[in-house]
Amino acid sequence: MKDINRISDNIAHDLKTPLARLRNRLEELNVRLGENSEHKSDIDFALEQADQLLSTLNSILKIANIESQSDQFNFKPISLSSVLGDVIDLYEPTINEKNIILTQNLLAGAKCKGDKNLLFQAFANLIDNAIKHTPEQGSININHIKQDNKFIITIADTGPGIPVEQHDSVFRRFYQVDPSRNQPGNGLGLALVKAVMDLHSFNINLMTNDPGLVVSIEIPA
Repeated sequence: MKDINRISDNIAHDLKTPLARLRNRLEELNVRLGENSEHKSDIDFALEQADQLLSTLNSILKIANIESQSDQFNFKPISLSSVLGDVIDLYEPTINEKNIILTQNLLAGAKCKGDKNLLFQAFANLIDNAIKHTPEQGSININHIKQDNKFIITIADTGPGIPVEQHDSVFRRFYQVDPSRNQPGNGLGLALVKAVMDLHSFNINLMTNDPGLVVSIEIPA
Protein backbone atom coordinates (compact mmCIF):
# COMPACT_ATOMS: atom_id res chain seq x y z
CA MET A 1 0.00 0.00 0.00
CA LYS A 2 2.87 2.39 0.78
CA ASP A 3 4.41 1.68 -2.65
CA ILE A 4 1.08 2.30 -4.39
CA ASN A 5 0.58 5.55 -2.48
CA ARG A 6 4.10 6.70 -3.37
CA ILE A 7 3.51 5.94 -7.05
CA SER A 8 0.22 7.85 -7.07
CA ASP A 9 1.94 10.78 -5.35
CA ASN A 10 4.67 10.85 -8.00
CA ILE A 11 2.14 10.63 -10.84
CA ALA A 12 0.10 13.47 -9.34
CA HIS A 13 3.24 15.63 -9.04
CA ASP A 14 4.29 14.94 -12.64
CA LEU A 15 0.82 15.58 -14.09
CA LYS A 16 -0.07 18.74 -12.21
CA THR A 17 2.09 21.20 -14.18
CA PRO A 18 1.25 20.05 -17.74
CA LEU A 19 -2.43 19.81 -16.82
CA ALA A 20 -2.38 23.35 -15.42
CA ARG A 21 -0.76 24.55 -18.67
CA LEU A 22 -3.41 22.74 -20.71
CA ARG A 23 -6.17 24.35 -18.67
CA ASN A 24 -4.64 27.81 -19.16
CA ARG A 25 -4.46 27.29 -22.93
CA LEU A 26 -8.11 26.25 -22.98
CA GLU A 27 -9.02 29.37 -21.01
CA GLU A 28 -7.08 31.56 -23.46
CA LEU A 29 -8.78 29.85 -26.41
CA ASN A 30 -12.18 30.38 -24.81
CA VAL A 31 -11.53 34.10 -24.40
CA ARG A 32 -10.13 34.45 -27.93
CA LEU A 33 -13.11 32.74 -29.58
CA GLY A 34 -15.64 34.73 -27.56
CA GLU A 35 -19.07 34.04 -26.12
CA ASN A 36 -20.70 33.40 -29.50
CA SER A 37 -18.31 30.68 -30.63
CA GLU A 38 -19.88 27.41 -31.75
CA HIS A 39 -17.16 25.61 -29.77
CA LYS A 40 -17.81 27.39 -26.46
CA SER A 41 -19.83 24.57 -24.87
CA ASP A 42 -17.12 22.03 -25.77
CA ILE A 43 -14.36 24.21 -24.34
CA ASP A 44 -16.39 24.91 -21.18
CA PHE A 45 -16.83 21.15 -20.71
CA ALA A 46 -13.08 20.57 -21.21
CA LEU A 47 -12.31 23.29 -18.63
CA GLU A 48 -14.68 21.70 -16.15
CA GLN A 49 -12.99 18.32 -16.58
CA ALA A 50 -9.54 19.89 -16.24
CA ASP A 51 -10.62 21.60 -13.00
CA GLN A 52 -11.84 18.28 -11.60
CA LEU A 53 -8.55 16.59 -12.49
CA LEU A 54 -6.53 19.40 -10.92
CA SER A 55 -8.67 19.17 -7.79
CA THR A 56 -7.96 15.44 -7.56
CA LEU A 57 -4.21 15.94 -8.06
CA ASN A 58 -4.12 18.70 -5.45
CA SER A 59 -5.92 16.45 -2.96
CA ILE A 60 -3.43 13.62 -3.55
CA LEU A 61 -0.48 15.94 -3.05
CA LYS A 62 -2.03 17.47 0.07
CA ILE A 63 -2.57 14.02 1.61
CA ALA A 64 1.01 13.07 0.72
CA ASN A 65 2.30 16.24 2.35
CA ILE A 66 0.34 15.57 5.54
CA GLU A 67 1.44 11.94 5.70
CA SER A 68 5.09 12.95 5.25
CA GLN A 69 5.00 15.06 8.42
CA SER A 70 6.41 12.92 11.21
CA ASP A 71 6.37 15.42 14.05
CA GLN A 72 4.11 18.00 15.64
CA PHE A 73 6.59 20.75 16.49
CA ASN A 74 4.51 23.37 14.68
CA PHE A 75 1.35 22.58 16.63
CA LYS A 76 -0.14 25.36 18.72
CA PRO A 77 -2.97 25.49 21.29
CA ILE A 78 -6.25 26.04 19.42
CA SER A 79 -9.91 26.30 20.40
CA LEU A 80 -11.85 23.30 19.13
CA SER A 81 -15.19 25.07 19.50
CA SER A 82 -13.87 28.03 17.49
CA VAL A 83 -12.70 25.81 14.61
CA LEU A 84 -15.96 23.85 14.58
CA GLY A 85 -17.98 27.05 14.82
CA ASP A 86 -16.16 28.56 11.83
CA VAL A 87 -16.84 25.44 9.74
CA ILE A 88 -20.52 25.45 10.71
CA ASP A 89 -20.80 29.15 9.80
CA LEU A 90 -19.28 28.37 6.40
CA TYR A 91 -21.83 25.66 5.61
CA GLU A 92 -24.89 27.18 7.30
CA PRO A 93 -26.28 28.70 4.06
CA THR A 94 -26.11 25.29 2.34
CA ILE A 95 -27.75 23.61 5.34
CA ASN A 96 -30.57 26.16 5.27
CA GLU A 97 -30.96 25.78 1.51
CA LYS A 98 -31.63 22.03 1.92
CA ASN A 99 -33.97 22.67 4.88
CA ILE A 100 -31.77 20.46 7.05
CA ILE A 101 -32.33 20.69 10.80
CA LEU A 102 -28.99 21.43 12.45
CA THR A 103 -28.44 20.93 16.17
CA GLN A 104 -25.12 21.68 17.76
CA ASN A 105 -23.59 21.49 21.21
CA LEU A 106 -20.10 22.96 21.25
CA LEU A 107 -18.00 22.79 24.41
CA ALA A 108 -16.71 26.27 25.24
CA GLY A 109 -13.09 26.57 26.31
CA ALA A 110 -12.01 23.18 24.95
CA LYS A 111 -8.47 23.37 23.60
CA CYS A 112 -5.97 21.04 22.03
CA LYS A 113 -2.62 21.32 20.27
CA GLY A 114 -2.78 21.13 16.52
CA ASP A 115 -2.70 22.77 13.11
CA LYS A 116 -5.78 24.98 12.85
CA ASN A 117 -5.90 25.02 9.06
CA LEU A 118 -5.61 21.24 8.71
CA LEU A 119 -8.27 20.61 11.35
CA PHE A 120 -10.56 23.15 9.69
CA GLN A 121 -10.18 21.28 6.39
CA ALA A 122 -10.84 17.90 8.04
CA PHE A 123 -13.98 19.07 9.86
CA ALA A 124 -15.13 20.84 6.69
CA ASN A 125 -14.83 17.58 4.73
CA LEU A 126 -16.85 15.70 7.34
CA ILE A 127 -19.63 18.29 7.55
CA ASP A 128 -19.70 18.66 3.77
CA ASN A 129 -20.18 14.88 3.47
CA ALA A 130 -22.97 14.96 6.04
CA ILE A 131 -24.77 17.70 4.10
CA LYS A 132 -24.36 15.93 0.75
CA HIS A 133 -25.82 12.66 2.02
CA THR A 134 -28.57 14.07 4.24
CA PRO A 135 -31.88 14.42 2.37
CA GLU A 136 -33.93 17.60 2.45
CA GLN A 137 -35.64 18.11 5.81
CA GLY A 138 -33.23 15.60 7.33
CA SER A 139 -31.08 16.41 10.35
CA ILE A 140 -27.44 16.81 11.33
CA ASN A 141 -26.27 16.82 14.93
CA ILE A 142 -22.82 18.07 15.94
CA ASN A 143 -21.94 17.27 19.53
CA HIS A 144 -18.80 18.08 21.52
CA ILE A 145 -18.31 16.74 25.04
CA LYS A 146 -15.54 15.98 27.51
CA GLN A 147 -15.33 12.43 28.83
CA ASP A 148 -12.61 11.34 31.23
CA ASN A 149 -9.33 12.66 29.78
CA LYS A 150 -10.52 13.24 26.24
CA PHE A 151 -12.83 15.37 24.13
CA ILE A 152 -15.29 13.57 21.88
CA ILE A 153 -16.71 15.22 18.78
CA THR A 154 -19.55 13.47 16.93
CA ILE A 155 -21.14 14.42 13.61
CA ALA A 156 -24.35 12.48 13.01
CA ASP A 157 -26.55 12.65 9.91
CA THR A 158 -29.74 10.96 8.72
CA GLY A 159 -28.50 9.98 5.26
CA PRO A 160 -28.18 6.45 3.81
CA GLY A 161 -25.15 5.68 5.99
CA ILE A 162 -22.27 3.34 5.16
CA PRO A 163 -22.40 -0.45 5.52
CA VAL A 164 -20.52 -1.56 8.65
CA GLU A 165 -18.17 -3.79 6.66
CA GLN A 166 -16.95 -0.71 4.73
CA HIS A 167 -16.30 1.56 7.73
CA ASP A 168 -12.55 1.00 7.62
CA SER A 169 -12.27 0.92 3.82
CA VAL A 170 -13.72 4.39 3.23
CA PHE A 171 -10.56 5.99 4.67
CA ARG A 172 -8.46 4.53 1.83
CA ARG A 173 -7.56 6.71 -1.12
CA PHE A 174 -10.03 6.59 -4.03
CA TYR A 175 -12.38 4.23 -2.19
CA GLN A 176 -16.04 4.93 -2.88
CA VAL A 177 -19.04 3.25 -1.26
CA ASP A 178 -20.83 3.25 -4.61
CA PRO A 179 -18.75 0.90 -6.82
CA SER A 180 -20.40 2.28 -9.97
CA ARG A 181 -19.05 5.75 -9.05
CA ASN A 182 -22.39 7.37 -9.91
CA GLN A 183 -21.97 9.75 -6.98
CA PRO A 184 -19.78 12.86 -7.38
CA GLY A 185 -16.39 12.89 -5.70
CA ASN A 186 -12.95 11.38 -6.11
CA GLY A 187 -12.80 9.21 -3.00
CA LEU A 188 -10.13 11.37 -1.36
CA GLY A 189 -12.11 13.43 1.16
CA LEU A 190 -12.08 10.88 3.98
CA ALA A 191 -8.51 9.86 3.15
CA LEU A 192 -7.48 13.45 3.83
CA VAL A 193 -9.48 13.47 7.07
CA LYS A 194 -7.74 10.28 8.21
CA ALA A 195 -4.30 11.70 7.38
CA VAL A 196 -5.03 14.82 9.46
CA MET A 197 -6.35 12.77 12.39
CA ASP A 198 -3.34 10.43 12.33
CA LEU A 199 -0.95 13.39 12.28
CA HIS A 200 -2.67 14.78 15.40
CA SER A 201 -2.89 11.34 17.07
CA PHE A 202 -6.70 11.65 17.17
CA ASN A 203 -8.87 8.55 16.86
CA ILE A 204 -11.66 8.59 14.29
CA ASN A 205 -14.38 5.94 14.06
CA LEU A 206 -17.61 5.44 12.16
CA MET A 207 -20.85 4.14 13.67
CA THR A 208 -24.34 3.48 12.40
CA ASN A 209 -26.95 6.11 13.22
CA ASP A 210 -29.98 4.09 11.99
CA PRO A 211 -30.63 5.81 9.71
CA GLY A 212 -27.45 7.62 8.79
CA LEU A 213 -23.86 7.76 9.93
CA VAL A 214 -22.05 8.95 13.04
CA VAL A 215 -18.44 10.09 12.80
CA SER A 216 -16.75 10.06 16.21
CA ILE A 217 -13.42 11.76 16.91
CA GLU A 218 -11.54 11.26 20.19
CA ILE A 219 -9.07 13.98 21.14
CA PRO A 220 -6.72 13.91 24.15
CA ALA A 221 -7.76 16.69 26.51
